[in-house]
This record gives sequence, structure tokens and C-alpha cells, in this order.
Amino acid sequence: MRGHIDAEALAMCREGLLGKRRTARIRAHLSGCSSCAEVDTGLAEVPSLLTLTSVPAMPAEFAARIRTEVPKWTKLICDANIKPE
Repeated sequence: MRGHIDAEALAMCREGLLGKRRTARIRAHLSGCSSCAEVDTGLAEVPSLLTLTSVPAMPAEFAARIRTEVPKWTKLICDANIKPE
């Protein structure tokens, strides 16, 4: 592997979204590259940091619009005989 690994590839590796060979190459690179290992360590902290954040409440107007639109779209999908994949 030449150069450094981008954060997106490291994150995908952490999530188990890459193939075995690519994952093995990335892990081997991390063992010898302190710069990429530092980024990977930072990525490891993201899930726990996200649990510490609060999600703002949905604005009432937006929630009302969703409640109005969902039945319309549900009917449209059923009428068109669209099946989920």
C-alpha cells in the first residue's frame, strides 16, 4: 500500500465493510504507520462521542408535515404496486 489511507477507508474498515484482503492490507499498514494509526484511533472514539451528543427535537411544523405526507405517499406506493426490495 502506497501513501496514507484516507479516513473514509479507515472508517469502512472499522465497520467491517471492506473485503478481507483490503482489510488485511489496511491493518498491516496501520501497524507500521503512526500517522494513519492516529487517525484510526480518533475514528475509534467517534461512536462513544456520538452517544454524548443530544439530538434536537424535530420542529413541530416539520413533524406535522410528515404526518400529513406519509399517508399520501403510502397510498401512492400501494396504488403503484411498488414492493420494498
